[in-house]
Amino acid sequence: MYQVCNQWGHDFRPDYKNLGILKTQFPNVPVIAMTATATKKVQLDLMEMLNIQKCIKFVSTVNRPNLLYMKSSVGKAVIDDIADFLQTSYTNNQFGIVYCFSRKECEQVAKELRERGVSADYYHADMDVNAREKVHMRWSNTKLQVIVGTVAFGMGINKPDVRFVIHHSLGKSMETYYQESGRAVRDGLTSECLLYFRPADVPSQSSMVFYENSGLQNLYDMVRYCQVLFFLPSAD
Repeated sequence: MYQVCNQWGHDFRPDYKNLGILKTQFPNVPVIAMTATATKKVQLDLMEMLNIQKCIKFVSTVNRPNLLYMKSSVGKAVIDDIADFLQTSYTNNQFGIVYCFSRKECEQVAKELRERGVSADYYHADMDVNAREKVHMRWSNTKLQVIVGTVAFGMGINKPDVRFVIHHSLGKSMETYYQESGRAVRDGLTSECLLYFRPADVPSQSSMVFYENSGLQNLYDMVRYCQVLFFLPSAD
């Protein structure tokens, strides 16, 4: 519900902002709004947007102790580092996702991973629907180790054994980063989340989020998180 109303309602499909009319037309019909990443600001935004001011809130922790968040190593090309990480830490029957900034980047990253011996293919919204579904099914049916996608990949996936989620480039907000990394650990086991941050990612993302509701603020929050993460000492 957060993704639909709070984010897409402002920036993608404005009609979502009009869902509050349901409580006006059907005042006695119960309404429930659910999200995995509702900050206090998001909660207030949803209550106003959905016209459910008098409501009961059930809030749980967003901490998932079986999600291990890591920074990238330095001194290597990102693709070389990702390939080394996968080939060292994971066998071909352990599956995961690499998130990229753009459709072009998805295709290039998938190609370069294959050149390094990783079973990978790309997924984005500009593909033919049949080709996109074929890639998704190969990954779901354990025929493909890595799916390289944009944010178009994630909603509605039903694969409990995702062992790693890698962000090849900077996400645009903490909420979307948490949602995307949360595609893992649905089987309750441990999974790893690896984040690559390059300062050069910031201008690219800024141009994309400039006109979004709180877009720049959300992006700068993500940058601050990365700066803290990358100044922390490595576990090894």
